[in-house]
Amino acid sequence: MSARSLSRCALVCFLSTVFLLGGCQALQTGSQNAGTTPSSEQQHTSVKKPEEKQDVSQCDPRVITRTEVVYKPVEIGNKLVIGAIEQATFENLGLTMEARIDTGATTSSLGATDIRLFERDGRQWVSFRLNGEQNDKDSLVVERQVARNVMIKRHGKESQQRPVIKLKVRIGKIEQMAEFTLTDRSQFEYPVLVGRNILTDMAIVDVSHEYLVSKKKIADGKQP
Repeated sequence: MSARSLSRCALVCFLSTVFLLGGCQALQTGSQNAGTTPSSEQQHTSVKKPEEKQDVSQCDPRVITRTEVVYKPVEIGNKLVIGAIEQATFENLGLTMEARIDTGATTSSLGATDIRLFERDGRQWVSFRLNGEQNDKDSLVVERQVARNVMIKRHGKESQQRPVIKLKVRIGKIEQMAEFTLTDRSQFEYPVLVGRNILTDMAIVDVSHEYLVSKKKIADGKQP
């Protein structure tokens, strides 16, 4: 065989070897890539989690939560806890009026005008118009027998005699027949003043609260 033929055969063998080696390497690389799975970190970053919804009422400062405090009647040692202001109901008169609770007053008082004493069947009676809810010329006129008269000392003024009557009154669950001094209370905010003659052994007054055993009336006279 000539030298030229040997050189040609050597070149063909060399090219064949290079081709085979390159193909095997490519096949090996491809098989490695096919069998390899992405790491957990790559999977974690590639998958997007849905955004969690937050409670707007807890984190949004624009949301205002209002809490209504409801007081229930409380008794301490069989005594009812009442507020500084309560509703007093006079069932015989068919009226409910706001009352100032005053432990410093000995006797309760009822706002009245046009107080007139007269005699009936040999006994002293009194007629008057109620202050407060009805205080004009067409207001309720009440007639009651006088239980007694009291002399009221007034600072810088002459003493004044005032009639005392008995009325059935109810404040919460407290209900009793009690004495009320008749006096003009039109200059005061509340037409009724409840004193110790009703409170003694019956109630404890919490002056830091109002309407603990009754509801406050609104402007038109209806219960809220």
